[in-house]
Amino acid sequence: VQQWVEDRHRGTALAVATMGSGLGIAAWSMWLPVVVERSGYQAGWLQMGMFAFGVVVLNFLLIRNSPDHGDKQSKRGKKRSFWSEYRTLLSSPILWIVGMSYACVGFTVLVPFTFLNVYAIEEMGFTFKTATSFFTVLAVSGIIGKLVLGILSDRLGRLAVMGTCGLCLGFGCLGLIHAHGLSTKYICVSLIGIGFG
Repeated sequence: VQQWVEDRHRGTALAVATMGSGLGIAAWSMWLPVVVERSGYQAGWLQMGMFAFGVVVLNFLLIRNSPDHGDKQSKRGKKRSFWSEYRTLLSSPILWIVGMSYACVGFTVLVPFTFLNVYAIEEMGFTFKTATSFFTVLAVSGIIGKLVLGILSDRLGRLAVMGTCGLCLGFGCLGLIHAHGLSTKYICVSLIGIGFG
């Protein structure tokens, strides 16, 4: 996506392009409880697997190389070896800084995605259906986060927005532990979703 739009609109373009993940999570978090309740977990996994195959076909049909892909290939001239490309890439200090940053953010996002449902059922005592509704809230707030923070990143810069995302994730996770009542828990999950977005 970055190669298809100007730098000043990159955050907004990425936000719109990646909204699909939030829509998918929201849709599946509403659909799967119905399937599991009626037909069991195996039916849910089967439907997700079949849907994944459909996504592969859609990606094959819709995704294209960037508009200047051909120009880059011809300007490069002699092709560098696979290992030479990796050696150059891995020797870049910026790559390691950005990589560690994304690893930390990934960990902060992965933990709520992995344990939110279990925490809601086992620790908070919610039903499976209520617990999966947290993912709907997470996804919808993630979509809002993507749209708002994507536009803001074009205006305020990526670093300020990444910091804001980190704060939302942190406050959301800490608040989830200390919050009382379902509506307050939903607010905390919304903060996690905005930070994820």
